[in-house]
Order: sequence, then C-alpha cells, then structure tokens
Amino acid sequence: MKSFLTLCILLLAIQNINAQWAQQSSGASDDLYSVVFVDSNHGWAVGIACGTHYRVLHTTDGGLNWNKQYSTEVVLYSVYFINATEGWAVGDYKSIIHTTDGGIQWTEQSSSTSNYQLRSVRFFDSMNGWAAGNYGTILRTTNGGTDWTTQTSNTNAWLWTSCYTDLNHGWTGGRYGTILHTTNGGSQWMPQTSGTGRFIRSIYMVDSSVGWAAADSGTILHTTDGGSQWTFQSSGIMNNLYGIEFVDANEGWAVSSDGAIIHTIDGGNAWISEESGVANDLYSVCFTGNLKGWVVGSYGTILHTTNGGVTLVGGQRGGDLPSRFVLEQNYPNPFNQKTIIQYQLPVDENVNLRVYDILGQVVAVLGDGIQHAGYKQVAWNAGSVPSGLYFYRLVARDFIQTKKMLLLR
Repeated sequence: MKSFLTLCILLLAIQNINAQWAQQSSGASDDLYSVVFVDSNHGWAVGIACGTHYRVLHTTDGGLNWNKQYSTEVVLYSVYFINATEGWAVGDYKSIIHTTDGGIQWTEQSSSTSNYQLRSVRFFDSMNGWAAGNYGTILRTTNGGTDWTTQTSNTNAWLWTSCYTDLNHGWTGGRYGTILHTTNGGSQWMPQTSGTGRFIRSIYMVDSSVGWAAADSGTILHTTDGGSQWTFQSSGIMNNLYGIEFVDANEGWAVSSDGAIIHTIDGGNAWISEESGVANDLYSVCFTGNLKGWVVGSYGTILHTTNGGVTLVGGQRGGDLPSRFVLEQNYPNPFNQKTIIQYQLPVDENVNLRVYDILGQVVAVLGDGIQHAGYKQVAWNAGSVPSGLYFYRLVARDFIQTKKMLLLR
C-alpha cells in the first residue's frame, strides 16, 4: 500500500486546498464597522471614514475594487442590503440612510428617536425592517423606512446587534449581557437569560430555534430553542468578539480584537483559530456561502477568503511542546463536507500531509514543507469530491501514519 501511494504521489497532479485570508485594498484609513454582501460580487462596508468624509464603500467585483459612496460627517455603524440595489445604513445622530440604486444615491430617513446612536439595522424585505441603538432603542418600519416607530424594549441597555428570521421572530442584544426576543414583530419584547454580564456584540440565528451570540472576553452563547436557554461554548480565545455569522446550523465564523478569526464546522462544539494575517481589531464578518467571505475592521481593514478561510495553524499548549509525533483521528467523522485533522510535531520538521481516495490517488495536499514544532490543526473541505472512504497520511521524519475517514453527503 505504501509503495502504491508513493507511486501515486509521483504520477498524479496535486490539488492544494490550504486556504488563507487575503487583504483587499479599501482605500480607507479609519475603522470599518459593518460589511454586507448580497452575492459574491456586490458588497458594502461602512464606518468612520472611507476617504475624506465618505462613510460607505461599495464593490461590484467581490472586493477587487472598492468605491466610495455617501459623503457625510456622520459615523455609520451598520449596513444591510436585501438585494444588489436596495439597502439601509444607520449611525450617529440617529441617522438612517436608504438607497434604491446600489448606493449611487443615498437619502436620509427620519428615525423619530431622541437617542444619539443607532447601532444595528436589519430588513426582512423591502418594507419591513428594524433598527436598534443606545438606551434600549428599537425602531420598526413597515413601509421601507418612510416612517419609523419606536417599540417598547423595557431596557435602558445599549443595543448593538439584531437578527430576524421572519416577520415575527427577532432578537436584539447588547450591554450587560442583554438579550431581548420577540415573537410578534416587536409588539412585545421579552428579556432572555443570557447567563453572562458581558457585552453582547453580535447575534446570528439560522432559524427561529438555532442561533449564537458573541460577546466580550471570547464569550460565545448557543441556543437550540429560540433563546429560552443559552449555553456557553468554548471559543478558545479571550478576545472581545464583535461579529458572528453562520451559513447553516454547523458552519460559522466569529471575529474579534487583535485580528482573531475563529471557525466551527460542528455548530460550535469546537472552534478553531484561523490566520487572519493582521493584528487589527475585526468588527464584522459576512459569507455568501461556505467558501466566500469578507471581514472588516480597524484602519480600513478588509479581508477576503474564497475557500472558507481555513488555514493551517499551530502553537503550544501551556507553553509545552509535544513529546512525540502524533496523528489524531479527524473530527467529525463521518463528516458532510468539512473535517478537522490534528497532529503534533515535537521538533521543526518537513511535513507531508495528504488525502487519498480508495484508489490511492491524491485528492488534496494539506501540508507540504517545513513546519515549526507544536500542536497543529487543518480543515479539509471535501466539497469537490464524491462521498466515500478516504485516507489521510502524515509523513514527518521517520514518522508515517495513515488514518481512515468517511465522507457522507
């Protein structure tokens, strides 16, 4: 078997699926707080300044080029589009702006609130939307923002995030671990017990039952019953988490201070760190599928991935290095599309980690070159191969080991 695999390595072309986050040139030097994409090409980002007094950036080519929109002194904190032409953004001085032509022209809408800052805006369709902000402010529109009415939140907490799965079910969260929930479009908002007093910066629900909340000090909360109960998940970091997004009930990303990006493929049971390539604070994340995503942050940072953002990462646990070479069993196993492989290197070594099908053909190269000693993990995205039994093989110095994994669609 070993000789057959070696022959395959020599004869077959290799597909390298190591992923990365690449920086895009935003043309901005100040903070970007929110990003939204409606497809793989059309996206917007807002923040403090995107060039002199410009507060909105727009791309029509997936971020290869970002163009400035809307000149104003007002800082914008949140942007949301329902399609490639219509969207809203909110910010300081109770500002709400609206466009129906992709941002070529933005018009101001009257928010009818006395509170200074609006931190979040979400729309379900072209007519129905909500905005949330400081001092418990929740606004509702049923006519695209022509009129905004104030809803009773029964809290004075600053609200920084909101999420809606339909016209009735919504969540908003913020300071002091506040989470509010409505089942009737906001006619009534009821408090939920988050179990934390930390600032909740982002909530994402994939449906009316399953969702996550991200908060300061690496706090991640998870619910499977619409928020009646929130349970803690281990993020593996202590950074303040500012943004979280899921593409389904299993796969999601969260971003935080100091350039940290974490990723899960099993609903948050395990979060793995990704290499962002920056040390800037990251505030917002948006994916248009499980491969293409964008992150924005301080100093005009825009990051983009076309393969899920998974990178090989390694480090030391408690300052100690592994004592021997180890190849762990992948998890989850069986898996649907992505799986994580962990291994240990006691010394710096040339590493070869490859995936083979049952015919011994190389289908992916997950590691090929010198790596530093430490505990390593890498995710394999098997989106382009059929269901079946696969083998992954680690070669490092005299250590050679192969394990099985099962891909089920």
